[in-house]
Amino acid sequence: MEKMKKRLMLLSTGLSIALGVAFLPCDVSPVDTGITAEAAAKAKLSASKKSVEVGDTAAITLKNVPKNKKVTVSVSKKGYVTASVGTSKTTGSNTKDVTINIKGRKTGTVRLAVRCNGKKYICTVTVKKSTVKLSDTSKSLTKGQSFTLALKNTSSTAKWSTKSSSIVKLTKVSKNKYKVTGKKAGTTYVYAKVNGKTYKCKVTVKNPSPKISKTKTTLKYGKASTITLSNAVKKVSWSSSNTSVVKVTSSGTNRYKAKLTPTGVGTATVTAKSNGKTYKCKVTVKASTSPKLSKSSLTLETGDSEKLTVKGYKYTLRSWASSNKKVATVTGSGQVKAVAPGTAMISVKADGVTLKCKVTVKKAPATTPSTEPDPDDWFTVIAPSTEPTTEPQTPSTEPTTEPSTEPSASAGDTPTTGSGAAELPYEFTLRWDKLQIKGGDKDRVVLFTDAPMSALSYKVENKGGEISVDSFSEVPAEESYLGGRYVSAHFIAMREGTSIVRLYYNNTEVASATITITSDYTDYYTYMSWKETWKAQNWTSSMDAREKLRVAGQWVLDNLDYNTYNASQYLFAQGIGGTCIASAGFIVDLAHDLGLEAVYLDKNNLSTIKDDHVLASAKIDGHWYSFEAGFNGTAGNRGYCVVGTLTTWD
Repeated sequence: MEKMKKRLMLLSTGLSIALGVAFLPCDVSPVDTGITAEAAAKAKLSASKKSVEVGDTAAITLKNVPKNKKVTVSVSKKGYVTASVGTSKTTGSNTKDVTINIKGRKTGTVRLAVRCNGKKYICTVTVKKSTVKLSDTSKSLTKGQSFTLALKNTSSTAKWSTKSSSIVKLTKVSKNKYKVTGKKAGTTYVYAKVNGKTYKCKVTVKNPSPKISKTKTTLKYGKASTITLSNAVKKVSWSSSNTSVVKVTSSGTNRYKAKLTPTGVGTATVTAKSNGKTYKCKVTVKASTSPKLSKSSLTLETGDSEKLTVKGYKYTLRSWASSNKKVATVTGSGQVKAVAPGTAMISVKADGVTLKCKVTVKKAPATTPSTEPDPDDWFTVIAPSTEPTTEPQTPSTEPTTEPSTEPSASAGDTPTTGSGAAELPYEFTLRWDKLQIKGGDKDRVVLFTDAPMSALSYKVENKGGEISVDSFSEVPAEESYLGGRYVSAHFIAMREGTSIVRLYYNNTEVASATITITSDYTDYYTYMSWKETWKAQNWTSSMDAREKLRVAGQWVLDNLDYNTYNASQYLFAQGIGGTCIASAGFIVDLAHDLGLEAVYLDKNNLSTIKDDHVLASAKIDGHWYSFEAGFNGTAGNRGYCVVGTLTTWD
């Protein structure tokens, strides 16, 4: 019998080969469906058995289903469960996973059949009696988020509580249903107690991930913007990859918010760092105006100079520079001076756009030297007359009644020097006779002496460089940390070059200090140019002086943040705010432009001013007015400029 079966199998195989026909498995179609047999063979059900309680739901998955094949589901007995085909998820180039949703209806057991691509997959589902339980036994959410937690399958009212009310908040929705809201990061439990039994859900609250408000933005020059890193739990530090395109400034303890101020046309990346992670925003700054340089090329002879000007800009003019200072130099106001034969490129940035002028310097023709002294050369030494004087020149020891900060330069009042100084009734010792300082920095010239302030004065001689003296005062010996009573002239460096401060006693020069300024104070020149533009844009001919200064104070409050790290109004031109000192300085500067007398006021000269606050005060039509331009807050939220009348100072 066994031999007979083998013979029949061999015969069948031989017939198949002879006829050229291959017998196929019964569950694979010979028709080309575009799905490989391998993909179809991998399809399988995630579970062959599943249990679910009455009223609850469960799910199983048919995995590795051919992408273009339909899935159906059926049950062996109705009334026990409902089943339906749910969502699908792509798992490969030609496969997907399909979810089968199951809901328990009544207790019992049924066979659930899932069909696809001619195959059937069976899962035995057991429906159990429902039990009392919470809708979730564990849940994770972020701070501020909520979810609903319900106690199911009981008609009794449960008592609800949480282990930590500082982590989550419970809000009743209905009987045995509460809303759980995350309050701060941490892990706790929510309890529902009913019929002597306690059910709990573990709740984990996480801080939301930090998120930068912009990942890319485009700004127009002259228009600042803000950027925020929300949800940061650590201090945020901000930086710009190119501060010549955009500056980023922040304030406050944690610095979640920062201000973007365009400084030039181009692209830069602003980065926020917090808790060891970085978040970036690509910033593109585009030109908002079309500034033009008065000349694109210039030919000069050595010793000659010419001023370049810029037209068509609205916001800032800054950073005059020469590519070759040995050939040509340029001041902060655009004055070009030819130094030696050659070529140099003079550049300036206006409203963020770099403008250039090619300067060609040629050698000046030889000339016959003049025997006359150069009237513009302040350092020319003129030889004394050989004619004997008939009257001895004895310096006066009587102090003048009014100190002069600008000694007369007329021939009759030329300060005496040399042996005359030795006959003076006081000694004069200069602490430093040479100082070197960069543009924008402050320093002072210190003179030790017991001479009265009323007899002392100073004069600044700017030759190429420029300094601005903002005070000339004395320090008594008991308050001095330098070892004696002294007077000092405090100054700020403005322009590259050399300046001399000369000190006088009753018009007799007693000392001088040479100050070398190594660079221009570009922020100052930008501010001075911007200030003129600001006045044209914000003042009208119908305003009186008081209203013009009030408008200035209000503009500061509406447009600039109060920033404790900036005490200079010179950065206003760049959209950077400052302290009350900067606000007062802006108003004082404008008052001086109007030809008014103006000063700073603080608690030392007006007792009603508190703490370290500073006001501006200007004398208008014989009356002094104070201008309050705020001492805190962000732009647009700082209130109103208050103008007060001053009858007297303390």
